Amino acid sequence: MSEGRGAKGIKAFIARHPAVFIAIVGLAIRACLIPFFTYTYDVYHWALTISNLRSGEGLYGLSGYYYTPVWGYFLAGIGSIADLLRIADFGDMFYSLAFVNGSEWDYYQALVCTPAFTILVKATLTIFDLITGYLIYVLVKEHTGDGKKAVAAFGLWFLCPIVIYTSAIHGMFDVIAVMTLVLTVLLLFRRRYGLAGAVFAVSIFTKFFPFYLTLILLVLVIKQEKEAVARRKALITLVLGFVAMFVLMYMPQIIDGTFLDTFSFVTSRVAEISVGPEIKDVWNLIQTIGYTVVIMLQVVILSVLFVIAQRTYRLPQEGSEFVAKYMHRLMLSTAVIFLWTPTPTYLMILLPFLAYAAVTRDENYIIPFVLISVFSTLYALAMHNYSLLFQLYGYFGAVPLDYLVGGIGWLDGTLFNITNRTLVNISLGLAETLSIYAIYLFTYWGYMKRNPREGKV
Repeated sequence: MSEGRGAKGIKAFIARHPAVFIAIVGLAIRACLIPFFTYTYDVYHWALTISNLRSGEGLYGLSGYYYTPVWGYFLAGIGSIADLLRIADFGDMFYSLAFVNGSEWDYYQALVCTPAFTILVKATLTIFDLITGYLIYVLVKEHTGDGKKAVAAFGLWFLCPIVIYTSAIHGMFDVIAVMTLVLTVLLLFRRRYGLAGAVFAVSIFTKFFPFYLTLILLVLVIKQEKEAVARRKALITLVLGFVAMFVLMYMPQIIDGTFLDTFSFVTSRVAEISVGPEIKDVWNLIQTIGYTVVIMLQVVILSVLFVIAQRTYRLPQEGSEFVAKYMHRLMLSTAVIFLWTPTPTYLMILLPFLAYAAVTRDENYIIPFVLISVFSTLYALAMHNYSLLFQLYGYFGAVPLDYLVGGIGWLDGTLFNITNRTLVNISLGLAETLSIYAIYLFTYWGYMKRNPREGKV
């Protein structure tokens, strides 16, 4: 039986425009998730922040917003769009969910945001998902000249489960930091140093993890500019762009005296480590120990990053050979940031460069990419668990209340005085960590394959 014209037309379209087809599939998946599944705790705080802005108190005048101002400015824009669309109510209290107040986990929220509001937030983040994918595509295409590899890298990113989860379900803004970081790398290769510095400032002050890559990014500038005068000019331009954007971003907080409040998310974590939170259960104990380990590991992480940057500076290669080695070491640098078990969304910063390495250097990197994508998503699902269904329950009536009560009750249940929630989180957190460490294993195997006796990575 011959294929119909429709099927042939679809195949021809996919063959001619594979990246567009991937984008359509990725957008369709997100569209099926966005209105129905939401991590209510964080999205509630986005709604609260917009309400605070409407009251004229700014981002930090009232409690509820604990991040740097970059995402707050986006929330202000989302609030304005909501006004234009006449979306007045951002959420409702479902008193039938009040039972969650007695849960062992503190992050359930009986106040559930409306589908209309969550669509606004997540649609904004989805746009950044798409832009990031496009930038990855451009980066691979410019470096290799291979359109198929560029499409493959775009597909790895845009169809990655944790990328989809973070924007379409969690509603967390890590993708903005990732997008601006990838754009920074692209601008540096194009020698647009002033703009690169400005964009890098946005990246760092959206989420702080890009800061760890400062040294290796500076190495790229130094290696590209051979003449001392040109190198000095490039570095000064880069710094001026960074400082100008920093002042622009923080001017409102400098003026109203809330500058220090913009770092409350970081200072609260440090305070929790130094003072020590109330230990209510094993999970709290593990988190406290984990925070302490993260602080202690910073010396190791920064030392390794310095060594990678130094060895990259000493590379004798030029041209495309240097670019290939540089991008590989940039990927390794992003992996080194997470010698500990990170919150799943933090790993977004690694994925563009791991996808790049998988399609340009060693296809075996696909394995850790898949492992990280799967286990970080499962870890996120376990952490947020039944709260993801509250919107589906409250506004669509598609989930029975008994199902939520029973599920949360099971998670609160204990085995050897350890809650089931803690056991699940420990298991999946360990799996996520091992999937990150798989990068080093495949790097070593690739090194031995290319250099059976001796040589450099």
